[in-house]
Amino acid sequence: MVPRGVREAEDAGKMPAIQYAKQRAEHVAEGCDRRAGLDRIIATMTASAPVPRVLILCTENSARSQMGEAILRHIAGNSIQVVSAGIRATAVHPLALEALREAEVETAGLRSKSVEEFQGQEFEAVITVCDQAKEACPVFPGRAVRVHYSIPDPAAVEGTEEERMEAFRRARDLLFACLCEFVTVLVGPD
Repeated sequence: MVPRGVREAEDAGKMPAIQYAKQRAEHVAEGCDRRAGLDRIIATMTASAPVPRVLILCTENSARSQMGEAILRHIAGNSIQVVSAGIRATAVHPLALEALREAEVETAGLRSKSVEEFQGQEFEAVITVCDQAKEACPVFPGRAVRVHYSIPDPAAVEGTEEERMEAFRRARDLLFACLCEFVTVLVGPD
């Protein structure tokens, strides 16, 4: 799902998704009182956790969920604790790391993790970024809100190195836009 506004901007040729997403992130981070907005998230999502916890889940935790973890951390800073996992763990895809670095998103500390590592832990939100993970997502204790974005798998794209890199850029841009909207919905537009 592409958030409303992103698709409209792309269709009208006004700006690419990454530019729109960066503007939305800047609005969330600078255009409003970010700390006050994130404090509202903390207050409304849970009264028991000092910082809301978000899990981003996909099949292998190699590309989409890794990029989602880094992007959400980039957008929200340390005000939201974000981790990612896969139904099965593999390795972080080098093109996912490259796509993040191109957008000046920090990649340090990213590693592939199995969802089993987080079994029994509470999260305020579980975001699935592929249909297979949505179907196989385990139940987590507490009142986790489930959010799903069907992001095409860039690792499945075949072709030249540039064609493959472009698939990772598209996935990154879509994740950036979706996660900006996710934060904006939680924080509010202003």
